[in-house]
Amino acid sequence: DTDPNNYFTMAKEGVTHVQNGEADFLPLSSWMREHDVFSKILSIPFFGRYKRWKTFYTWRNHVRRTRVSLYKDYLEENLFILNPDLSPPQLEVRRICQDLQEMDLYAPVSETKTLDAFGELQAVNREVQARTLDEKISAIREIIDGACKAAMNRSIATTQGQTA
Repeated sequence: DTDPNNYFTMAKEGVTHVQNGEADFLPLSSWMREHDVFSKILSIPFFGRYKRWKTFYTWRNHVRRTRVSLYKDYLEENLFILNPDLSPPQLEVRRICQDLQEMDLYAPVSETKTLDAFGELQAVNREVQARTLDEKISAIREIIDGACKAAMNRSIATTQGQTA
């Protein structure tokens, strides 16, 4: 089939290219020279493989962009650290846990003590540490409770916004 808006005609004087009603004439000798140059360029492996390479490269980039986009969406939906309601509380709980790791579960002793004095010192330390631990656990519960409520409220607001 011939496209009436874009076609070539060949005669012994030269080649005419008609495109959108405009004609462009090229003498036969010039056309033959351009054809030879074009054939020589295509014989260079880079140019000969260009169409296949370009198609593959475009396909590969599309697959890569699609994969990155899917992973990005998944991470945004499922990664706590990216959630504005859960990220600050998560970091705060992590800080409290690090504080707990640094707690001394026993009272260090710098001088020699009797067994009863050592036991009494450790009992006092255990009570202090138990109160501290209870305070930290209560703080973590409050943080988690607040974060869950905020996340639920955002989820409900988003769902209601989509259905409205």
